[in-house]
Amino acid sequence: MVGVLTKEVAMQSLQRKLSKDLFDMDTKIKNSFCVIKEEFEDHLDAINQNTDEIQQHHASLCELNNKIEKLNEKVDQVSAMLKEITHDRGSITLCHDEQKIFLALYIAEGFISFDEICDKTHFNQEYVHSLITSMLDKGVRMMRDITEGKLYFRMNPYFKARQVKENIVKIDPSVVNQSENKVLGSYF
Repeated sequence: MVGVLTKEVAMQSLQRKLSKDLFDMDTKIKNSFCVIKEEFEDHLDAINQNTDEIQQHHASLCELNNKIEKLNEKVDQVSAMLKEITHDRGSITLCHDEQKIFLALYIAEGFISFDEICDKTHFNQEYVHSLITSMLDKGVRMMRDITEGKLYFRMNPYFKARQVKENIVKIDPSVVNQSENKVLGSYF
């Protein structure tokens, strides 16, 4: 019986030791998880702060981009105004064929189609296109319109009024005579 009692006491002692060891291990694991949890929370706080900072930077960049776009628009306006001012001074010299197109636009009441310009001048479309582009580059002001897929042009009214007053574009008399002869020929 003493042997059984000793075994029972040894068993209880072993159970207490195992219980204490398990409790110590459980406490160490809980403490380790608490440390890990704190590190994760710190890491999460850092991520949230970085996210807020990135959002602020993005908002600042968007605002800066909008300001740059507005600045570009202003620069374009100033550039157009300067171009207009430089073209408003002095005269514009056009080649013989450009003068024919100029007269067709000048004489027309309102818009004239691209095809009508080709018919009046007897030039092909590519050539008329290149001449109109050249005239625009030289400072002749025109208005363009596209209606039902057709391209129409008209002399800018302000530019036309300046032409009447200041004779900005010099027209060769032979071009004027040809134009008058065509108009008279259409009556007979």
